[in-house]
Amino acid sequence: MSEEVRNLDLDNKLGEGRYGIVCKGIWREKSVAVKRIQLIHIASNTQGEEALQGLDHSNVIKLFHAESDANFRYYYLELCNASLEKLFLKDGHKNKYRGPMPPSLTALYQLAVGLEYIHKMGLVHRDLKPENVLIWQDPKKETFY
Repeated sequence: MSEEVRNLDLDNKLGEGRYGIVCKGIWREKSVAVKRIQLIHIASNTQGEEALQGLDHSNVIKLFHAESDANFRYYYLELCNASLEKLFLKDGHKNKYRGPMPPSLTALYQLAVGLEYIHKMGLVHRDLKPENVLIWQDPKKETFY
């Protein structure tokens, strides 16, 4: 990994999928989410990554950077409060999201606007599920994305 990345805390997972994990990290002095995937699960096509790095919309997670080491591909992403799946965990669950949320219709609208933007850019999400719908609030504006 480059020297731009430090404090990658593999014990502090934000999420885990079939092919990799997401944990907190620091990139260019900024708190980020780092998605780590084994190289054997990565297609050699970098056009998709370049397209994702070009996305710029308040309702779409920002991919800041991607790089590899001998075993893994690392994606440095905008850090959000939680995923939608954590909102629906049972009361009392240690990982349940208890932070602020917009009204349901606002959240649904923001999801639809983000997907519309992705489609207008010629891309398809391909893995839309509660774990991949992220919750983030701009603390300066008290608005949700």
